[in-house]
Amino acid sequence: MKKTCVVLCLMALSTALLLPSCLQKNGSSSGVPTVRYLMPGDAPPRYSEVMSLVNEKLVAEKNIRLEITYVPWDVWQQRINLMLATGEAFDIFPIMQDQIQMASFQAMGGLTDLTDLLGVYGSNIKNAVTDAAWDAMRINGRIYGIPAQWVELSNDDGFTIRKDVLDRFGHRVPESIDELISTARNIASRWDGSGRLYIPVWGFTDFGKNPFARTYDTWPFIVKDGIALIRQDGTVDSWIESEEFRRNVSYMRQLFQAGLIHPDVLTMDADRGNAIFRSGNWFFTLGGLDSYFLDVKRNNNPDLKPEDYIMIKMNPEKPDIYPVVVKNLNGISSTSKNPEAAIKFFDWLYASQENYNLLMYGRLGEEYFMDERGFKTQVLGPNNEGLFGHADWMLGNMHFMLLDSQKLPIEIEFLHTTNPNAISSPASDFFFDSRAVEAEWANVQTEFRASVVPIYAGAVDYNTAFPGAISRMKAAGLEKVLAEYQRQLSEHIASKN
Repeated sequence: MKKTCVVLCLMALSTALLLPSCLQKNGSSSGVPTVRYLMPGDAPPRYSEVMSLVNEKLVAEKNIRLEITYVPWDVWQQRINLMLATGEAFDIFPIMQDQIQMASFQAMGGLTDLTDLLGVYGSNIKNAVTDAAWDAMRINGRIYGIPAQWVELSNDDGFTIRKDVLDRFGHRVPESIDELISTARNIASRWDGSGRLYIPVWGFTDFGKNPFARTYDTWPFIVKDGIALIRQDGTVDSWIESEEFRRNVSYMRQLFQAGLIHPDVLTMDADRGNAIFRSGNWFFTLGGLDSYFLDVKRNNNPDLKPEDYIMIKMNPEKPDIYPVVVKNLNGISSTSKNPEAAIKFFDWLYASQENYNLLMYGRLGEEYFMDERGFKTQVLGPNNEGLFGHADWMLGNMHFMLLDSQKLPIEIEFLHTTNPNAISSPASDFFFDSRAVEAEWANVQTEFRASVVPIYAGAVDYNTAFPGAISRMKAAGLEKVLAEYQRQLSEHIASKN
């Protein structure tokens, strides 16, 4: 009886996951190929109205139609996996590499090789994407994805600074780490805000940012997963045993001892951490950028201007580096019956600003407006939802994006302007697969949070705490994990040639 119930439940789940796609198939137009795009989320209120106009242009210009099937986020990954496993025909799906990387889909046989198709049908796509991003889409020399190159990812190695605070307390923009720390100490001693001055860092994830590293002779390099220091020659070193880590810790310890890092940094949740941002009781951040500008302005900073947020990078003459070149992309399913049509759709999207605006934002004056600067404001419905639009992170491109009217100058400069001087790390398109060392990986991650994060946050003394921490990390399996990291990265680099 139990077995029968399980079978019936699985059949019901499969039906629930597959039914929307089956319904879409019945709506295809005779004689015109239909491109079926699966997207996570919900359909916007004016989907039918705007998509009818999109398809008029697509039929007239490319002789194809586009159908979007929206899949609820809570079943998104199960839905994709099930459709690929059962061989159900669909064409395009977005890939979020911080969840499942492109290489994993390719390894399971889920992606179409796009190399030759792009050469025949994708001239506009190729022109809209940088060479570095295309390189990140290659496995064994072949291209398996179309990058959503909507944001510049090489600019997270700086400090966001409040120039209004500098001016108020009579300081210049710091030009070194030591000057930055001494300036922060001086401002904190004279701070007249609504609460104490802190650097808004908290939890584990904040410690991935590394703006100190530009001052080191060994720059550029990147750090992944909190443990792997990856140099430009493809060498994987132990981050927490490196001189670079020790120097980072020294700076964080100075900030903590000066009272510039909250004493609850290790236990603070996101709500409390973001409250520091919103209060405006901060002078600089690690990375950052927009940092709740409107909230800061409302909270005791009525004269705050967008230009008061600036970013500084130490040793600006040194190269910027991509820790990741492409986070988001679109794959064409190996079950697609007409991958040529899918490429034609993207080529149409990147052929003109008119095409891009219609699919991404809707109709000017109906679903969005533009100001005199060329920035857009979305028209909202009664529940404060956009009437139409698609996410930039999913299929956007910096050549065509209309920026929101609330964007700050610092965001435009560093997030939405291509950086021609950035270089790629050999691991910028690499994501570690922990399955070969699953037990050690879990133990290392657990021990990292317990033993290493307090050191990195500056909350405990390095010389006192580090010997015990590294001993426990090695007992957890650190060396085995790093050896596997090196093996996989070396194979990845070799596959690109």
